[in-house]
Amino acid sequence: MPDSLILYDVDPVNPYGRELAAVLAADGKRDVRLVCSRAVQWVPAGVRAMRVLAAPRSASSAPGVIVRRFLGVLLVVSAAARIRAPIVVVWSRDAWDTFVLAVFAALSHRVVVVEHNPTAQRRARGLKGRADRLLLRHARAVVVHDAALAGDGAGNDSRHVVTHPAYAEWRQRFLADPVRRTDRVLLLGAVRPDKGAAEIAVLLGQLPAGTEVTVVGKGVLPSTWAQAAHRAGVHLAQVGGAEFVSDERLGAELARGGVVLAPYPGATQSGTVILAITCALPVLGYAAGALPSVLTDESLVDVGDVDVLAELLARYRDRPWPTARVTAAELTERCARDWAAVLALVE
Repeated sequence: MPDSLILYDVDPVNPYGRELAAVLAADGKRDVRLVCSRAVQWVPAGVRAMRVLAAPRSASSAPGVIVRRFLGVLLVVSAAARIRAPIVVVWSRDAWDTFVLAVFAALSHRVVVVEHNPTAQRRARGLKGRADRLLLRHARAVVVHDAALAGDGAGNDSRHVVTHPAYAEWRQRFLADPVRRTDRVLLLGAVRPDKGAAEIAVLLGQLPAGTEVTVVGKGVLPSTWAQAAHRAGVHLAQVGGAEFVSDERLGAELARGGVVLAPYPGATQSGTVILAITCALPVLGYAAGALPSVLTDESLVDVGDVDVLAELLARYRDRPWPTARVTAAELTERCARDWAAVLALVE
């Protein structure tokens, strides 16, 4: 593997990049630099953080914003060229930084792209979509999280299946208390169509009266959810709403326990499911995308079978079973092994 490595991670919320950095820096054999879009609350041991794309709180001047926003990605590729470090693109932000990374990929052949959502429905459109396709075309390797996701590419045949990292560092920092075992239903993540927003109202109407349902994620709850919950006698609450849920609040909610439902019709490899597995929370959901590789057969139903999912929850409450095929430790071990093979291509 290369001696130095830059992880380009400008998603301000998702901890994927930090977890991957922790895995790649764990053996202490390489210089791992994590490029962030904001001042993050924690950086893994042995990892150096570099902040780009957003102006610091103390800098309100236009030059400060320009330096951070438009020159930041140029500084990153300059540093990569100077120390001959590959860049792993965990998340890019918009057409500008994606285009610059694509040019660097074409010139250096030392860029690896993590494609989290390799489906036509989830890809960006317009200038960002064109920049994404250019980056994928010139990347030395494109990483997906399951063999089921490797065949829907966008111009690059060098697709490699790499295990999604566990959120082990996140749990250690934000979920110190043991997770309780409760019958509460948890819906994790933003309120979006790919998270089953259109079907959850039906699901709420199928749950037994008195069921406690907590939505942990950003977004406005559809009125149909509240109406269905009221008719069924279900107690519906939300943590988040207009704001992203903080790591501390998310940890507190997960520590309260519950059964995570994942009726995701367009799932690829859901980070919320990996988070639940890492935190030893049971998960029941649709057999979509890569979820069958991490959840047991008896924990999944066909996509769209809302009634059957409600029945599955009732059976689980009556007699629980292990819902995950893998543990957090196994995910971490597999992730490290898979990345060693991919990074050998860009040494």
